[in-house]
Amino acid sequence: RKWGEHPTALKTAEVSYRLSQQDTLDEQVKAGYRYAQTLNELGQYSQAGVVAMRSISLSEPNIWRLNLRSELALALAGQGKVSMSRNALNELAAELKPSPKYKGRFDGRIRETEALIAIAQNRPQAVFDLMQQHSRASNRRILSNASKETQKLMGTLANDKEVQRAREAELTSRNALQTQRILAQDREGRFMRFIIFLLGALGLGSGLWAMRQSRFAKSEIVLKERAHAGEKAKRDFLAVMSHELRTPLNGIIGLAEILSREGPTADVRFKNGVIYKSGLNLLELLTNVLDMSKMDGGKTQIDRMPTALREITDNLATLWQPEAAGKGLPLTLYVSDDVPTLLDIDPMRTRQCLENLISNAIKFTSEGRVHVHITYTPAGRNDDAGLLTVIVADTGEGMTEEKAADIFEPFTQADVSIRRKFGGSGLGLAITRSIARLMDGDATVVSAPGRGSEFTLTLRAADLTQTQIATGDDVGRIALRPTIKEKYMLADSKFNAGNQPKPDPIAPAAQDMAASAAAASVAAPPAAQVLPGPPPMPQRPPASAKPKDAARAALNGLRVLVAEDLATNRDVLKIFLSPPGCIVTMAENGAQALDCLSQQEFDIVLMDVHMPVMDGVEAMTAIRAGSAVNAGVPIIALTADASPQSNARCMAAGADVFLTKPVVADELFSAMAILRSRALRRAASPDVLNYQDGAAVA
Repeated sequence: RKWGEHPTALKTAEVSYRLSQQDTLDEQVKAGYRYAQTLNELGQYSQAGVVAMRSISLSEPNIWRLNLRSELALALAGQGKVSMSRNALNELAAELKPSPKYKGRFDGRIRETEALIAIAQNRPQAVFDLMQQHSRASNRRILSNASKETQKLMGTLANDKEVQRAREAELTSRNALQTQRILAQDREGRFMRFIIFLLGALGLGSGLWAMRQSRFAKSEIVLKERAHAGEKAKRDFLAVMSHELRTPLNGIIGLAEILSREGPTADVRFKNGVIYKSGLNLLELLTNVLDMSKMDGGKTQIDRMPTALREITDNLATLWQPEAAGKGLPLTLYVSDDVPTLLDIDPMRTRQCLENLISNAIKFTSEGRVHVHITYTPAGRNDDAGLLTVIVADTGEGMTEEKAADIFEPFTQADVSIRRKFGGSGLGLAITRSIARLMDGDATVVSAPGRGSEFTLTLRAADLTQTQIATGDDVGRIALRPTIKEKYMLADSKFNAGNQPKPDPIAPAAQDMAASAAAASVAAPPAAQVLPGPPPMPQRPPASAKPKDAARAALNGLRVLVAEDLATNRDVLKIFLSPPGCIVTMAENGAQALDCLSQQEFDIVLMDVHMPVMDGVEAMTAIRAGSAVNAGVPIIALTADASPQSNARCMAAGADVFLTKPVVADELFSAMAILRSRALRRAASPDVLNYQDGAAVA
């Protein structure tokens, strides 16, 4: 072993040991053995003893504990703790008795320990004798192997005397070579014993044991574990960056969406609509990258539930018809009568796959048509679920067989020019295939240049229609939130280049004066952060109001507590809530929110999940566990973590609604209006509803 490799070996073992603390006890014990072994090799006996003793306390009676006991004995001997080292050797011997198959495996380590004990006791001759024993044992193994090889050769030669004579010279040569090798190793052994004797007399003999190169045979395992740790660090980094990027996007998208509706002029509204579209574009890319990272790390979960597939396909057809019509393309949909009313699938992920395939087909088709064909093959005698097959065919440009083979790889498109012409990240099809395989299916493509493409998505799905009829459950009507792509399409239909308003003929100075006059006519004193006292009476929305307007009107006078640590997000939420007439109180963390709830009553709480001092989950748990009147206050959880795990944690802590950032004003107002209506019904009939009934998950 080269001296320059020891720091690398120690660093590798140390990193492996530290990372193993997050793994199972078995992995911690293995990493502890490797770390203690490397420390002993480098003469760091004190630390090696600490690591070995801790790992022994975690291990079960097996070969790993035997290895750790041998390293503990060596470490104690290296520290000069003779008595404790002897006790460790006795414990090793006691555990070896019921395991005869390991007999002789630890003889070398035991002799090393005895040599260090002899050094500690200043017995140079004993050190010399032990090294001679070690050399003899090594020579015996070499001679034994040579003897076996010789016997094998002799047995072969005995079958043919003529061949035996022809190979006699070769055998003699091999024996001579073996003898020379043994003599060379014996000379090397004598030299090593002499060196160890001298260093042992000086108290430095322990360092030479670190030169044994055989310990590097396990370095490949350590490097593999480091590679896995690197992948985990990458996934953790992407998750953190996703959360951090969603926070400023919350302000950009939220305010742009409001200004696109409430801006003073058509031109201002249009420009903010473009900003809103760009923010949604960036958010979709961010979401796709995080989805791909989770799929690579095996962290994506499929949430199967009874789902009405036809509702999903009908909604998608309605959504994408205008896009297809804008390009002069018929978009046709066929769902076979054999497709069950209810299927056991993940509705959100299934819609994501269909949306990716349909949008991809429309994007790359300039003339002809796009057709979606859905069929179902019932489960066979030996199958638990049938096979749902979705074919999305287009008459676009098509692609070669070589390009089609790579089209499902992440960040891959059929041609570099495609990204310049059509845009896109190249993640949609990769995500679609990953989701399909998580649902025991697949995604494939058949294509040819100039002949279009035919994408086939297959999913394993059980037919739950009869189960619904038998039980009478009203399932399969899961209200799914609009996807980011759907929001973008709706915004694009309103804020595209064809809808850009004509310049106002009024001069800029006149525009500024008109805007100032209009602002002065509607100016009102700014709302205070906390407004005590009775709230204003709610105003009834006009009879002709749209559902969105009705939701906003229902919020007039609502006492709202906002718990959010970031000032930007607090500003955005206040801008959202002030126009509908909400009375807003701000808290910067969960602890401040609890103080506010102990001092006054609120109609609703908007609770961020990730906050310092006390996070949102802790705060929601404390609110629900309280006995005050605010224990049943409706709570909307707000977070940039859109994972199912985060949703489950918030709902378990007592949230009524789960919304992901960036928050959209209309979604927030609708959720608040529903919770307000539910609270009023609960107040009228307290025995019918409690704060957890029918919790809405968005």
